[in-house]
Amino acid sequence: MFKRFQRAVSCGLLLSVVFVASELLGVESPSLASSLPWILLCGGLASLGMAALFGELVVLWRAWFLRGRELSPETQQEIRGILAELGFNKPETVTLFECAPVGGKLYPRHGALSLLSLIKGRQIALTSQEAFNQLGRDEKRFLIGHEAVHIMRRHVLKMVIFAAFGAWLVTMPLFFLVPLYMQGSPWYLLFGLNMAIGYLVMGIAFFASMYISRANERQADREGARFLNAADGGVALMKRFKEDPVMQKVVVAYTSKWRQLLLPHPSLDERIALLEGEMR
Repeated sequence: MFKRFQRAVSCGLLLSVVFVASELLGVESPSLASSLPWILLCGGLASLGMAALFGELVVLWRAWFLRGRELSPETQQEIRGILAELGFNKPETVTLFECAPVGGKLYPRHGALSLLSLIKGRQIALTSQEAFNQLGRDEKRFLIGHEAVHIMRRHVLKMVIFAAFGAWLVTMPLFFLVPLYMQGSPWYLLFGLNMAIGYLVMGIAFFASMYISRANERQADREGARFLNAADGGVALMKRFKEDPVMQKVVVAYTSKWRQLLLPHPSLDERIALLEGEMR
């Protein structure tokens, strides 16, 4: 899957460079009708490529900023055992690491992150190995199960595809604007308007992406608890989060219904209610 995705990204970027270069270098452009399939192919794949590269830069930046440190062999073995119990495909290939202390200022002490990189593959990071070892058995299983579901359900990849669609709305008109403008056609004004509408749609898409992110979190909570029979561990972990200084600052944001629309996670109370429903 990822190899095909990488090939699509590479092909899209190459085609877009060739296409734009041919226009800028003054190569004679065919009619719009005859070049439409070429424009669609270049624009679509280039948008996908740009979205994928942006996502990759975000992942690499986070990995660099957190300055991952390797976990102890005992902790790695424990985590891989949980992944295997969940039915995770090839848990031995997942990169496991601990965030540097700077990560503790951004994430709860007993938290974890799942990362999916085209270069480094599947990754799970603990914000603190020491704090992880202090958790109960079911709390550990829920925490790792939650992050594993994010990877297994390809939540990160789906968000990249969603971002690619948003990028397509904004960048596709450019692939029409270049040949039309170079040919002196007045139709480029129409595509300029289309691009402006695309930016408006991108703003709406941001709220949609936050809605999707919250839905992904609910699915990861539900399936991580259900598949590992660790809903009680999830409730206990959420209660730890409510006492965490970092999360206490975040919880303030959930007091406003409007601000909740901008947040990628459901509130802790909502997640606790969902997990308690799984325990019945």
